Amino acid sequence: MLIQEMLFLTRQQGKPASRPMRLILMIASAGVLFAGNSLADTYTVNSRSDRPDNNIGDGVCDTGINIFPFGFDECTLRAA
Repeated sequence: MLIQEMLFLTRQQGKPASRPMRLILMIASAGVLFAGNSLADTYTVNSRSDRPDNNIGDGVCDTGINIFPFGFDECTLRAA
């Protein structure tokens, strides 16, 4: 939205966007284009307990406890 407002303001004044403004807009656009979904992981929380993750930073939501009788690893909201 901010990029559209910047372009509108420069066009409204009847002048083309200046070089620094174009550079800023190109950098902002590139950041939006190259930011993918790889930054976020999806976890399924399957327990109401309040236990922390067993191994923080490994990308797996696991408190170290198995949910009996299914054998699933417990994933709490805190661990996710």
